[in-house]
Amino acid sequence: MPEDAAAGDSAAVEQYYDEGAEREWARLDKDYYHRLEYRTTLHFLRDYLPPAPAHILDCGGGPGRYAVALAQEGYRVTLLDLSEKCLAFAKEKAAELGVSGIEAFVHASATSLPFPDEQFDAVLLAGPLYHLVSEEDRLAAMRESLRVLKPGGLVAAAIVPLLGVFRAALAEFPEFIASGDCLRFLRRPFQEAGRDDTGLFTTAYFGDPLELEAQYEVLGAEVIALVALEGLASSLNGGLNHLAEEGSGETWWQIHLDTCTHPAIVGSCEHTLYLGRKRQDTEESGT
Repeated sequence: MPEDAAAGDSAAVEQYYDEGAEREWARLDKDYYHRLEYRTTLHFLRDYLPPAPAHILDCGGGPGRYAVALAQEGYRVTLLDLSEKCLAFAKEKAAELGVSGIEAFVHASATSLPFPDEQFDAVLLAGPLYHLVSEEDRLAAMRESLRVLKPGGLVAAAIVPLLGVFRAALAEFPEFIASGDCLRFLRRPFQEAGRDDTGLFTTAYFGDPLELEAQYEVLGAEVIALVALEGLASSLNGGLNHLAEEGSGETWWQIHLDTCTHPAIVGSCEHTLYLGRKRQDTEESGT
């Protein structure tokens, strides 16, 4: 992708989140279905993070939902994001909640992190890979996440899988399927705001969890797990919310935990989380 196009995409993404900081904070608490993404992410982070007060980089953490939650659990957190307004919102929310563990609010890009090598015990990359359309930029963000991570540290990176996009479109935007516009994603699994915009999102890349795992393997990380954050309930918002309202949400939670790492579903949900460990020797074997 030409440099001017990449810059335009970055500006579009920044504007999207600048205009929606409060929306992004509220999204993960909208209903039981949306809380499932948040709850599942925190559940698996708690399983694999080192004990507090380890230092975590929340890279692309937007308005700080995870940064605040982790700081409340005693972790030292650095929050980095492309959106200055999201960072300002996160700072206000942390102050409102009396959270002091977020040590820095950094305005920067995930592709060029302003930190020295091996500074963090864990890196959360839950956002940037959604929006980096070029493979070069995605690999740069992945390399950076490992560069600033201590050997043996945890990297947790989220993507929006392409198969999940088709599933969500069928459930929520059938007119997008009917129009045939969705077929171009089979050839180019991304959209570019202002040039190639579906109106459903800003500039976005729709990935493949197995490709992500393979790329991190080459870059120097060993996979721990791939997690379907919405699991079997992906795009079944109404049914899951109704179940929860009837008092069976915790029953579903147990089913979800037992199935959300199944290989058959990690690529067909709305969000997939990669969990990996940085190897002691991180020299790339090739790209």
